[in-house]
Amino acid sequence: MAETITCCSTVSGARRIRASLYRYCGGVVPEADETWNSVQHLIVCLMAAEHEGDVYAGVINPYGDEKIIRQLRLGHALYNFGASFVVPGSAEILPELIAAMAARLEAPYRGTRIDAIRLGRIAELIEEANGCHLVWT
Repeated sequence: MAETITCCSTVSGARRIRASLYRYCGGVVPEADETWNSVQHLIVCLMAAEHEGDVYAGVINPYGDEKIIRQLRLGHALYNFGASFVVPGSAEILPELIAAMAARLEAPYRGTRIDAIRLGRIAELIEEANGCHLVWT
């Protein structure tokens, strides 16, 4: 499988590799799986390469004063669990995505049902922006 990972050159190809790995693991990816986490890093690197380094990484559930979204540049370190998703900086709906994330964090928590609606909208915006969710182990 490692040979396949190094030969991938597009985000969509890396997403296909991730789906294949998931199936290969029977839907249960082992904890701290180096291959799985490498694919997440590959997705970030390929998205940066496809968009001339103009990508943003976001965190769905920030801890403390962690930023909800930040710009990444080629060569910047991104640690495992360092982002929940990446989106191209050129995405026209990026401001709407940032606003939806900020509104979720600023709103009083009223239970999982309402939070799920807000999270669903954030997920939709990530997809509309041609972004990619990152899943770390």
